[in-house]
Amino acid sequence: MQGFRIGAPISKGNFKFGVDLMTSIIKQRTETVKEEFASNNNSIMIMADFPMSIAGLSLTPQFIAIPFRNYDKIMNVADHEFMGGLEGNYKVNDGVSFKFGFGFAAFAQNVTSDTTSKDSIVRKDIGTNGGIGSTIKLGSGKLDIELRIGSQEDKELDDNLTLYPFVDLKYGWAVNKYFVITPRVRLFVSAAENNTTIATRPEIMFTGSF
Repeated sequence: MQGFRIGAPISKGNFKFGVDLMTSIIKQRTETVKEEFASNNNSIMIMADFPMSIAGLSLTPQFIAIPFRNYDKIMNVADHEFMGGLEGNYKVNDGVSFKFGFGFAAFAQNVTSDTTSKDSIVRKDIGTNGGIGSTIKLGSGKLDIELRIGSQEDKELDDNLTLYPFVDLKYGWAVNKYFVITPRVRLFVSAAENNTTIATRPEIMFTGSF
């Protein structure tokens, strides 16, 4: 993503706090509509991060907005998009740390009826993603475990909630200070109504530094 970014530390004592702002241009959505449909222009995205830390705890709240991402110029209906989240990490000691996070995104398309609009579009989509994880030093490497669950739902429809559990397990084995071998297994699950799909992705990574 390209854009303009600026940030500054506000506090540098035991409690560290900063502000990081970014803006970018977001392209319009691609929709199959009638030729007379007036699509929206590119929109401006505004993003703000507020990193902070004290002792072994670090937190980063984030807020994102894409205001006036109009879906239908003829109806003059604003389609605002909002996103937010929180990431955190707690270092217990040199061998153990925990991480956690949560995020959400929401937008609404309020077009109800118009001959030049796509078939009476009414959507209120909400997506979430949250999880926990840990890093544990074992032997000559580190074990990383992460458990997450995401969801997507259109509030205009009944029984429309889809869940996406996710498991990520990897171990970085430091053969020496220049070479690391990392076996990794990821498990993806999609659960919608009575339909559940499970996929696994094993892999192995080799990392060298010189």
